[in-house]
Amino acid sequence: MLISYRHKIKYLAASYFFSLSLQTLFITSFFFINLSLGLDMKYRMLLFAQPFTSLASSVPITIGGMGIRENALVYALENFGVGRADATLFSFIVLSIILFNALAGGLTYLLKNVFYKSKGFI
Repeated sequence: MLISYRHKIKYLAASYFFSLSLQTLFITSFFFINLSLGLDMKYRMLLFAQPFTSLASSVPITIGGMGIRENALVYALENFGVGRADATLFSFIVLSIILFNALAGGLTYLLKNVFYKSKGFI
């Protein structure tokens, strides 16, 4: 798959940059959730927890990785000394943010298609 991009290094570099930026944004949002809950997690803890959680949720066991993602996050945070109740609350807040973003994107997609169909573009 990547062999087809061997002559398009700038596209690979841009993709890598945007991917790294998005992961940094996720980790930073995790950190602000941590601060709002009054937990005592360091940013470097979340540098491990977020990629571990993303990797675990990509295993195709449940729909959208729900349940797997939360358990992986609780497991990772417990290993860093966060209590189970706090880690569970943290994971559910992360889940609610993910679901809110998915709902906003789904509504945008739905309304865009309704608009285009009403104007005769589709």
